[in-house]
Amino acid sequence: MLHTSVNPTVSDATVPSNGGSVTLTGLKAGTTYHVRAYARSVVGVGYSSDVAFTTSQGEQPNSGDNPQPGWE
Repeated sequence: MLHTSVNPTVSDATVPSNGGSVTLTGLKAGTTYHVRAYARSVVGVGYSSDVAFTTSQGEQPNSGDNPQPGWE
């Protein structure tokens, strides 16, 4: 999940979940985003810790900036 407020929930999700990796697009410069993973089970929804990052104010990225995206 990705949101601009702390501890987003499933109802705040702005990035669709496909059960795999997610590509973040349309981020705005100089904005702090909060993201955390979640898992659903028969007993409810469990969340990871909130992780925040702020996009830079600088030049907009282009397709050559990250030729192999991912959490490697």
